[in-house]
Amino acid sequence: MAYNDIRPFYSHCFETVIQDEHHTVLRVLPEFGAGQIIIFPILPGMLFYNAHYWLKPVTGLQVGINYNDMYLVHYVLSGSAYTRSEDGLVARIHAGDCLCYSGDFHFAEGGTSADSINCLSFYLDRTAVHQSLREHYQLSDEEMAGYRDTFMTEKKMVLIAADHAVIERNARLLEYIENCDILKIKAATLDLLMLYGELFNQYKGKNDRFYPKDIVQKIEAIAQHMAAYPDQKDTLDDLAEQFNINKTYIKTIFKDIYGLPPMRYWRSLRMAEAKSLLEAGTPVLDTALAVGYDNPSKFAQVFRKHYGCLPSKV
Repeated sequence: MAYNDIRPFYSHCFETVIQDEHHTVLRVLPEFGAGQIIIFPILPGMLFYNAHYWLKPVTGLQVGINYNDMYLVHYVLSGSAYTRSEDGLVARIHAGDCLCYSGDFHFAEGGTSADSINCLSFYLDRTAVHQSLREHYQLSDEEMAGYRDTFMTEKKMVLIAADHAVIERNARLLEYIENCDILKIKAATLDLLMLYGELFNQYKGKNDRFYPKDIVQKIEAIAQHMAAYPDQKDTLDDLAEQFNINKTYIKTIFKDIYGLPPMRYWRSLRMAEAKSLLEAGTPVLDTALAVGYDNPSKFAQVFRKHYGCLPSKV
């Protein structure tokens, strides 16, 4: 596996600033957020990367990517993010979590929370890695059993709470990355791979923070409603009744998927729409009404808090 194999994941929001035989550096395009990802090829069929970036609330990695027989690990150093598969399975990961996905990978969308994401991650083509371990390290069938008999045989998404060993080894790996010590990075990632395989087996029956498809679809419909109607003034009770969903689900699951509480998310959409209208020359009063504010002074106050300037200064 090479960077070009996963390029579609990042082509929407990132640009390549460095690409050589040792690593690739991607930078978030300014209109989408900030930060970067450093990608290291470890073996044929295996990439490792350190990602530290933030995407704007209305921005996500919205792509339809299908890979068969993949293994992914995202260990979160700080911040939080979400991943949604095409079948509607959503996982929210926070600092200290490991998200392990093993099997056929159908990636629909991902994004960060307001406080960004800093993580250390693997992408593996399981068949290619199996061959690489045999050819590059001359491992026997018995020696390879530790890899093959853990995540190599399962098709599952598993959320793992990082223990002391995970934290310690990832801290050491992060130090190698900062020093750009390629040989130590490769050795440390292979060591981590075995550890994640063991933890995968321990946690594969404990899928907390994964939500049913029908609930996720209702939450997504609410988010689409917010984007389509910035001038509406629905309350949480109104949304719960309109979309036939418990208000508690809206409050908790919406934030896990989109990174912000529902009303703050709606406000961020309103302010983005307001900024766009103002930049197009729409008068402040008309802009305020278009995004649901009858009181221009209240609109100006919210806009200034969001963007740091008055609407009249845009």
